[in-house]
Amino acid sequence: MVEEKPASGPPDFISELIEEVRSFFRVLAQFTRNPLAFGREWSEGRLQAMNPLGFFGAAVGFQLGASAIVTHFKPPNEVLEAVKQLAPTWFWLQDLLSSQLPLVRAAVLAAVVHSWLARRSKQPFRVSLGMVLYGSGWGAVCRGLSAPFALLLSARTFGNIELLIGLVALVMLALALVGVHRLRRWTSALGPMLLGALLVVVFSAVTSRLMVGLSSPEGNERLMRALEKKGVVVPDAEPR
Repeated sequence: MVEEKPASGPPDFISELIEEVRSFFRVLAQFTRNPLAFGREWSEGRLQAMNPLGFFGAAVGFQLGASAIVTHFKPPNEVLEAVKQLAPTWFWLQDLLSSQLPLVRAAVLAAVVHSWLARRSKQPFRVSLGMVLYGSGWGAVCRGLSAPFALLLSARTFGNIELLIGLVALVMLALALVGVHRLRRWTSALGPMLLGALLVVVFSAVTSRLMVGLSSPEGNERLMRALEKKGVVVPDAEPR
């Protein structure tokens, strides 16, 4: 006979949720305070931290949510709204890809960095991937916190802030990878980090081109005619 375990009551999912939130902010604080020590202790198993994939997903969700709120309060763009009505499926696909691309970019960066740094440390790929997810999640939280400034600053100034956040996140991740792979100098990780970041930029540019530039000139012309039929005033394209 199979012995039945005594009932322990309903699961206390509220307490589990609170603990997950605490774990998230604990990782955020530890990574911010000392990314090098965080990477070393986590890779050695001396630091119990939130699952890197869970941390990354929560961070990207926070960033996307903050961006959506900011977009809601921005002045409406008549042309964009009309295009959404004409091609709702295309915009749904764009939203889906934008939510999944951060994970793909993190995996690409981890693969490039690991192929270089693991030649001496012999660390498994999952350790590099986990640390890249932590670092990318940290950057996503910073970008989410800076999102409201898009309502107050010009597009150029806000773009400079985004660039600064990206550079700081790159250095923080390099420090964490130094701890993971036991490097003597943190600058040793900058080379593969910059190469990986360059490949990520190229990958992002290609995917953006595929998402935005799928239409041919003839297709753009048909789209403009459809917008004009809806009574939307389409501004003339600025010369490049």
